[in-house]
Amino acid sequence: MEETKKETIVPHLADLARIDLTEEEHVRYERDITEIIEFVGKIADVKVSIQPLTTTISGVSQVMRVDQVEQSDLADSLLAQASQTRDRMVLVPKIL
Repeated sequence: MEETKKETIVPHLADLARIDLTEEEHVRYERDITEIIEFVGKIADVKVSIQPLTTTISGVSQVMRVDQVEQSDLADSLLAQASQTRDRMVLVPKIL
């Protein structure tokens, strides 16, 4: 990271977060952010073999089924238990 960006990132982040930093906090956060950025750079250097995106450890594949519409009396049963309904909807008291 360029030196000018390092010097301005902590005040910029503090401004976005709407917090005031002491000089001690500024120095500490600057050091922490620098360490984080360096660590992320190390992760980018890790050599990994390229695997297909759909690879799984277990080898189990996703089983898909066809969606089917089925008739059910569940909605009627639930509406029958509600204390107040209108147009097949449950009425609840306003809270706001």
